[in-house]
Amino acid sequence: MVEQEAIEVKNKFKTPRRSVLEDAEGSQLEEIDVIPNEEIIL
Repeated sequence: MVEQEAIEVKNKFKTPRRSVLEDAEGSQLEEIDVIPNEEIIL
């Protein structure tokens, strides 16, 4: 079942990427950049 769903998703979104991914020169990925910004209640 999971395999079939994965195949369906693959077929649905199989068009090639239209945007270009570029590595910005001189930029560093910081830990804060990958932490999701979500409101939570503790």
